[in-house]
Amino acid sequence: MTWFNMKRNEVPWLIQGLLTNNSSSAFVGKPKSGKSTAIRSLATCIIKGKAFLGRQVHVPKAGGKVLYIHLDRKDPVENVADELRTLGITEKEAERLHLLSAEDMPDKGRMEWLISEVTRFKPILIIIDLLFQFVSTENANAYNENLKALNELQDALREAGFKGHLLTAHHARKATNPEDVFDDYLGTQAIRGSSSTGIHFKHDKGNKRYTLQSDQTFREPLLGDIEETVVERSPETGEIYLGNTLESLKATQKRDKDRTDGDDVLHYVQQNANCTQADILEGISISKANLNKLLKKLVGTDITRTGDGVANSPFRYTANPDFPLALQLVMNTIPMEVV
Repeated sequence: MTWFNMKRNEVPWLIQGLLTNNSSSAFVGKPKSGKSTAIRSLATCIIKGKAFLGRQVHVPKAGGKVLYIHLDRKDPVENVADELRTLGITEKEAERLHLLSAEDMPDKGRMEWLISEVTRFKPILIIIDLLFQFVSTENANAYNENLKALNELQDALREAGFKGHLLTAHHARKATNPEDVFDDYLGTQAIRGSSSTGIHFKHDKGNKRYTLQSDQTFREPLLGDIEETVVERSPETGEIYLGNTLESLKATQKRDKDRTDGDDVLHYVQQNANCTQADILEGISISKANLNKLLKKLVGTDITRTGDGVANSPFRYTANPDFPLALQLVMNTIPMEVV
């Protein structure tokens, strides 16, 4: 058999179209960006065999096993346990989630300790939150040092026969690259290069929303990478799910603003017949560029334009007498009994 006749192997999905077995992922974000919440939601979905972010989970019928090593010291392990219970993991199901913290981990021989836990428990998913609290590197920004530590971890798991998925959590840099958020890993590009999937989390405080997006080696043709999408959370169960993409949300907000601005322009022109563009700009809060765009849409249908558009004869605008009746009612320009 030659290389020309080789067929691509079927992708061993753990989370359909997102995470595969025999691979690793990096969940990255600044503190309080939602990555730990997503990690706990994922762990719960593996335990229960429920969809994660609307994507099928491939685990045994009875549910998968998760080895969760929680090393984020600012977040007590008791809080993690409470959140996992809130997400619906029962006492019986808890037998399939092995939760460990820094107190359980030895100062030396951590790799051997991890391998013994994996060999004994046989998880399908390993979570290490945070990775740099587990591996020892003198310089987190040294590419070769990072790469060596990551390779040692992945090689050790492979040699131990682990065929599931390794998820590691990482902080993001304070400085960000708006062109590619996956350059924002705290550390080096060794982390990105060693992970089949990167998921970046962001807390947009100004707009009071959380978002995530993915950067994947393995994709489904129909699903592809997750573009930046708003993450919603059920107040009752704590479960997370994907909302609108940021692009579609911005488009909707722009349409809503254009609609509102259009109503404001129509209202002003209806109340101020024969007004000029300068009059409209002074009368309502709108940019000149947006006003020009809206007038092009409205003239001929809702608004009549006169004048030559020159200094001595500027364009003047008057509302057509039959422009939308509903809008006239809102503006109280015609009596209700006419309806």
